[in-house]
Amino acid sequence: MTPEQWQRVKEVFEAAVERDSSQRAAFLDEACDSDVALRREAESLIESYEKEKSFMSLPVIAAAAPSLFDKQAESLVGQMVGHYKILAPIGAGGMGEVYLAQDSRLGRQVALKLLPTYLSGDSDRLRRFEQEARVASSLNHPNVCMIHEVGEMEDGRHYIVMEHIEGVTLRERLAIKPLKLREVLDAAVQVASALEAAHAAGVVHRDIKPENIMLRRDGYLKVLDFGLAKLTEKLTERQRIEPEAPTRGMVKTDVGVVMGTVAYMSPEQTRGLDIDARTDIWSLGVVLYEMVTGRVPFEGTTNSDLIVSILEREPKPLTWLLPKAPAELQRIISKALRKDREERYQGIKDLLLDLKSLKQELDFEAKLEQSVQPDVGQQTKEVQAARTTLSAEFPNRKPLRWTAGILGGLLLIVVLAYIIGRIIPWQPPPPRIVNTVQLTDDGRDKTKEIAADGSRVYFGEDLGQTPGFAQVSTAGGEATLIPAYFLERPGQGLLFDISRDRNELLIGKADAGGLLSLWVMSVLGGPGRRLGDLRGF
Repeated sequence: MTPEQWQRVKEVFEAAVERDSSQRAAFLDEACDSDVALRREAESLIESYEKEKSFMSLPVIAAAAPSLFDKQAESLVGQMVGHYKILAPIGAGGMGEVYLAQDSRLGRQVALKLLPTYLSGDSDRLRRFEQEARVASSLNHPNVCMIHEVGEMEDGRHYIVMEHIEGVTLRERLAIKPLKLREVLDAAVQVASALEAAHAAGVVHRDIKPENIMLRRDGYLKVLDFGLAKLTEKLTERQRIEPEAPTRGMVKTDVGVVMGTVAYMSPEQTRGLDIDARTDIWSLGVVLYEMVTGRVPFEGTTNSDLIVSILEREPKPLTWLLPKAPAELQRIISKALRKDREERYQGIKDLLLDLKSLKQELDFEAKLEQSVQPDVGQQTKEVQAARTTLSAEFPNRKPLRWTAGILGGLLLIVVLAYIIGRIIPWQPPPPRIVNTVQLTDDGRDKTKEIAADGSRVYFGEDLGQTPGFAQVSTAGGEATLIPAYFLERPGQGLLFDISRDRNELLIGKADAGGLLSLWVMSVLGGPGRRLGDLRGF
């Protein structure tokens, strides 16, 4: 099958499935006329589409007919698209086919994506796409996949030339084995850094998911397809209203087809509302949750179930799936996945700072743990060497005489130290303030009771009608509310301390009669657990 014939089959198929099933036969009679082969191929795709509708995206017909994609790929290999020579197929998806190509002018390998024919008739959408592609191509960031060129073929098909990346997608990497926590944070920091550069340039990705994140062999991460997600808005709206449409990100590994991204959509995306940079923050939160736990936070057997889960349900806590997950990581993910975007991180920079702070803290703890672990083998060698030396130098001395002398000397040192300490008490030097950092600047009154765990500071604050506390990063930034549902009114709680594992706060609750009760509450907020009454403090 020639590329022209393949294009015609796709056009007929896409137009046919847009019609009611009762109208398709008449449409095929008119569209195919006397072309029996065209009608046979189109009917075959329609039949596959009807059978596999539960997992198949409407325009991703390469998943239903991989042989047709292979045939077209073979026919394109060796051909020129502009000054790019097609070398080999890479994969296909709802946004078109991707090929490895050679830039004949610069002598470099690139990835060339041919967009679907059905986009060629939408001039407004293509104009917006080209504008976004130009903006995305201006992004100069090590974690952004560079767009080199946008062009149009003689048959009207549009194409995008991108940087060719040797590596695997995050989806493929997660399928091999789980990531370590430090690897998770490193990947999240790199994605957030790419989004920070994009958002600063006014570009919102809109389709952050593991399939759009590539990991190179040298450890660098690349975010793909900036600006392309806007081309799929009509498709996501269709998915939103069809209960049996694809429910979540899936990979058709045989031809590299990516289907469905609903599991990574923000609540405002699923409702068809206007979206902004905070949608990318939500999607990154979903990816971060999946990297840590191995599963997406919101699930459903159908598209409708999944959307209900995104809009109404809360994800399971990390500790249910990963008992040793840091409380700070839970706080970061919970804030990124707030259903009300006004309660989410308001900028990707704040999320990036929190991720970097947690990563630095874990790196420091790992180095500290390594530094305090004794080298037992080395100590054993030193003791053996000392014994050998003593035996050689003093062969006639009895071990008991040596032992008595050493013990006597140690006792004399202890007695002298005690006497000197009684006469001249030792006092530590007064602490010096070497630096100060202003953590908040919101104009709200803070209470004097505070607790800190090294990376966060917890305190009471005038929160209006909401009882609870607040917390802020030690690097400064926006203070976040910690709701305390067991308090009846603001100002009723007293913050005493934070637990050694940094997961819980010790709170005092002042009742109307003056009785003070002790409560324990998660650092993320919640109902609390009563310990008992405090008779005096």
